[in-house]
Amino acid sequence: MRDYVYPSVFLAYFFFFLCLCVALYFFFRSWRDGYWGDDAEEAKYRMLEQGDESFNWSGNRPSNSQLKKEGN
Repeated sequence: MRDYVYPSVFLAYFFFFLCLCVALYFFFRSWRDGYWGDDAEEAKYRMLEQGDESFNWSGNRPSNSQLKKEGN
């Protein structure tokens, strides 16, 4: 009788090792790019400050006051 458990166990451990390597790669890459420092959310706040003032949070449809200003 043959034992077929070993190949599946080795494949599972190889898959876990591969997932760990990918997770560590992206962790160190994000750490190197500065996403874990004190100013990690600086890009988000800069984007919010430089946002388009005509953007309406209720959707892409302009409000009635914006339509009146544009003369539509």
